Amino acid sequence: MQRSDKDLHFSEQIVEPSGLDSITPCVHWAQYFQWPADQPIVNRRIYDYEFLYMHQGLAAISLGDKSFEMRAGDLLYIPSGVPHGIAVQTEIAVLTGIHFDYYQDVPVVTDQDIVVQEGKEQLHRYGKEPQLGQQSFLFPTLIRNFRGEEEIRVIVEAFTEKRPYYELLVRGMLLQLLSRLLRERENHASRTYVSIRYQDEVIQLAEAVRSHCAEDWSNVRMARSLNVHEDYMARLFLGVTGMTPRQFVRHARHMEAKRLLRETDLTVDAIASKVGYAHTPHFTRTFRKLEQQTPREYRGWTRIL
Repeated sequence: MQRSDKDLHFSEQIVEPSGLDSITPCVHWAQYFQWPADQPIVNRRIYDYEFLYMHQGLAAISLGDKSFEMRAGDLLYIPSGVPHGIAVQTEIAVLTGIHFDYYQDVPVVTDQDIVVQEGKEQLHRYGKEPQLGQQSFLFPTLIRNFRGEEEIRVIVEAFTEKRPYYELLVRGMLLQLLSRLLRERENHASRTYVSIRYQDEVIQLAEAVRSHCAEDWSNVRMARSLNVHEDYMARLFLGVTGMTPRQFVRHARHMEAKRLLRETDLTVDAIASKVGYAHTPHFTRTFRKLEQQTPREYRGWTRIL
C-alpha cells in the first residue's frame, strides 16, 4: 500500500531494515552559504536527507511537530518527507548544507529534484533510511555544539572542486560523519540523569561561557557558580552538554575564534587574545588540532567560499 503525505510523521520515517554494511551514500548538494532573515522556509519537504550546520547566527526551527532554536555550532538532521520550517532570527545566518541519500535511491539531476513540489508529490522518490532497533537511525535530530566540522568542510570542498575520484572522498567523509553521529547518539543515551534544577543552571552557565569565553573559567569558579563540589559540577556539566568543562571552554573559544576569523580583519594575535589565549603559538596549535588547518588557512578558505 502506498503511503500518503499524511502518513509521513516526524517519528515514523521511511526505513530500510538492513545493516550498516549496505549503506552507500550519495551526496546531491553541498554548499557553504548565507541565509538572510527575510527568506524563511515554511513547511518544506525534501526527497533526500539533509545536514544543516550553522557557523553563525540564530534560527527558529520547526521539524514535524517539534520546535526548537538552532545556534552557531549546532548540526540539524532533516529526514526525508518531514515538513520543516527555518526562520533566521538574526540579520543573516551562515550555514553549510549537505543533501544526500543512504542507498543512491533518490534520482537527482537538478537542485529542483530535491524539494517536494506540493500537489505533484512522487511517493516512490522518497529516500529510504536505515534503522537500528526501534529508533531513528540518527538521534537526536539536533546536535548541540557539534564537533565534526572538519568532515563537513572536506565534503563541501571536494564536492565543489570535483577533482578526479572526488565521489570516493565525499562518500568516505560522509560515512565518517554518520559514524560520529552514531557515537554521539550512544553517548547521549548513556549520560547520567540530571535534575531539572541543575539542567537549567548548567545551561545558564554554558551560555555564560559562550558569551565570555576569554575569561578564566576554572573548575573552581564554575563549581562555585552552581554552589556544588568541583567533581559533581564536572559530572553535571558532562550530563547536560556532553563535554567536560575543559572541553566546553575550549570549544567555545574555538567557535568564537572562527567567527572572528570569518567576520573581521583582526590579526591572529588579536583574535588569540580576544578568545582567552595568552600566547598566539598555543592558540595556533590548538586551532590546527581542532580544525586540521591554521587560523590563516581557515580564514582564506571561508573567504574563497
